[in-house]
Amino acid sequence: MSAFTSVTSRGIREADHRPWPRFSIDEAAWLRTAEGLRDGDFVLLGYWGEPGRVNLAVGHGSLNEICVVSLACAESVYPSVAAVFPPAGRLERAIRDLHGLHPRGSLDPRPWLNHGHWPASSADSPTSLVDPDESYAFLPVEGESLHQIPVGPVHAGIIEPGHFRFTAYGETVVRLEARLGYVHKGIERLMIGKPLQTAARLAGRVSGDSTVAYAIAFARAVEAATQTTVPARAHWLRALMAELERIANHLGDIGAICNDAAFALMLAQCGVLRERVLRVAAECFGHRLMMDRVVPGGVAVDLPEAGAAHIREVVADVRRRFPELIELYDNTASLQDRTVGTGILRPALAKRFACGGFVGRASGRNVDVRKRPGYPPYDQLSFEVPVLDEGDVNARVWVRIREVTQSLSLIEQLLAGMPAGPISEGIRPIDGATCPEGMALVEGFRGDILLGCASAVTERSIAAARAIRPGFNGRYWRQSSKATSLPIFRSATNPSTALTQATTCNAMRKTLFLSLFKAPLTEPPPQPDDAAVAELARRVDQSARRRLGRSLAIREVDAGSCNGCELEIHALNNAYYDLERFGMRFVASPRHADVLLVTGPVTANMRLALKRTYDAMPAPKWVIAAGDCARDGGIFAGSYAVAGGVGGVIPVDLHIPGCPPTPIQLLGGLLALLQTAASGKTR
Repeated sequence: MSAFTSVTSRGIREADHRPWPRFSIDEAAWLRTAEGLRDGDFVLLGYWGEPGRVNLAVGHGSLNEICVVSLACAESVYPSVAAVFPPAGRLERAIRDLHGLHPRGSLDPRPWLNHGHWPASSADSPTSLVDPDESYAFLPVEGESLHQIPVGPVHAGIIEPGHFRFTAYGETVVRLEARLGYVHKGIERLMIGKPLQTAARLAGRVSGDSTVAYAIAFARAVEAATQTTVPARAHWLRALMAELERIANHLGDIGAICNDAAFALMLAQCGVLRERVLRVAAECFGHRLMMDRVVPGGVAVDLPEAGAAHIREVVADVRRRFPELIELYDNTASLQDRTVGTGILRPALAKRFACGGFVGRASGRNVDVRKRPGYPPYDQLSFEVPVLDEGDVNARVWVRIREVTQSLSLIEQLLAGMPAGPISEGIRPIDGATCPEGMALVEGFRGDILLGCASAVTERSIAAARAIRPGFNGRYWRQSSKATSLPIFRSATNPSTALTQATTCNAMRKTLFLSLFKAPLTEPPPQPDDAAVAELARRVDQSARRRLGRSLAIREVDAGSCNGCELEIHALNNAYYDLERFGMRFVASPRHADVLLVTGPVTANMRLALKRTYDAMPAPKWVIAAGDCARDGGIFAGSYAVAGGVGGVIPVDLHIPGCPPTPIQLLGGLLALLQTAASGKTR
């Protein structure tokens, strides 16, 4: 570890930390580490606390060397890293909230995850419902003609909660400050003492759209701690699931970005392709999002005999249709005017913040942990990492586009080279006298995920576990001053300067010329592939016509979900399900809503926002609790940060089971609600 000699030379290397070393260091070395981050000698991969200790995971820019340094906190105080390296600020605030460790010299002492609603101890009841944003010290901005726009935590769309303060000068946003933590569910503490199977399920629900990536990270951390050898076939099946997940998410993002620029055609077409990927995932692995299919020691399900052929069919379909969509994106001047030159993240800032995934790679940071430090089976596969330097929205779209192409190639390689053999191996028992630690770095569709565990592992249980948050890819940072600061991302209202009149006219002429010879990019809606789906649609349609005059307004609220439910609710609007054909639609305001559709366990931080949303709805009104977590807290029940199921906060008329409920289950639930409405039951 010569690259870290200045930090670790006098430290004590701790035994049983795998695969990268961990050193216990003193305060002087801790500050040298912070200075190395500031000076660009290291990149920050993780920053977390535990009782009596803080830890930094750092690596070189190329990630050819990684290590963890730990500092014991005398009297629960330690030198602030953020005072030297400001991108560490949010993580440092989270450490204070979660572990009571106080950074000496911190520039920002405000809470981050704790909004004042957590009990003082697990035996206490939640505190009273007081709006935390009324006392939270948002950073001030001074100047003439400035106005502030508060947004959230409940947003107008189907999206996770967060509170944002926009300070604007006309159409220019001079400061954007976010307050997050509303969906914090205390996953790290919930993992302590849980059986491995339960801990793996929790890890897979940190973020439902990346459930495969998080499950792989947790499994690899446990396998590193226990030195368990995983069968080769399991590695290849994990990668196959991960690339299907990556394609589905990138297709969703590309369509959503275009829809945000009022180009709904791309959203509809990408939604069809994404639905096909999710359906083949369900067909091959038994779950649309592939939750709980990756487990410590291997995978829980094998690829069925006909699975490879079905995946190849979907890959061929995406290869055939995706280029037409990209050509449409590239030749639509109104889209380019909204993406080219907008939201620029400079390469220097991307490097400073160690931005991962498509954000970093669109700003010149060539880092993909599948390549380096790497993990199987990617060391046996051939793929390129797309990197651009422009750093704008258009560059981030193109990185996604090229990653879809690379993932299609990876899937073909995985299917062609899939080894035979077992798909799982039992976790090696560990001597009760030892407590080995394991870590893993895995590439999710958003970027690198760092996760670790400290365990006294037997075949069935894990005595202690620690889920480390993803490698910090801080979206932005603001100086704590009264002066307006330059944001990392430009305002989305900034005009594009990259399109000249010549390039715009050339693109438009090409589009008009091709339209003379090509059929329009439209097609019949997908045919139902299941008689039960068609019958359900018919019954929903009849009930909607008869009971509500083809009009049902739905307001969705994420009260603390992993976002898996939101993904499936979004799918209700794709061409396969087309919820609006029944006269049902999602609305932005609760004042226009007949139905409140709530997902997730209700976190302590979201209780007030959920109740206010319900109170704002006019009568008659109904509440649907969607998903297992919404019923009683699900796997998150008992956490200090979770208030419980939806019914404990507002009255519930209907529960739709599932983790998450599929679009078919959601449609069935809406049909049941229509029948309830017919009975005259209202609030």
